[in-house]
Amino acid sequence: KDLEKVAAERDFAVTTIEGHLAHFIGTGELPVLDFVDEYKLEQIASFFWEDSNATLGEARESLGEKFSYTELKFVREYVNHQKTFQSRNDLEESNK
Repeated sequence: KDLEKVAAERDFAVTTIEGHLAHFIGTGELPVLDFVDEYKLEQIASFFWEDSNATLGEARESLGEKFSYTELKFVREYVNHQKTFQSRNDLEESNK
């Protein structure tokens, strides 16, 4: 289903649904590739790997309008999850 239909069915704003999806992408419970194609994922992720504290506006300014704010938000959450996962693995390895 598209976001507009889900939002209408649940009587939420589209941005609310996007926020919920972003949250679950950020926890690893939803795969980002269900929402962002691989080509876009690689380009956006590269930006956020360099600067995970960047705002969506900064990302849009740097990457251009070919990416939606929703795609940027989803990939930022994905990258943050990957960084957290990587940090945990690094910590476990150092404790062995």
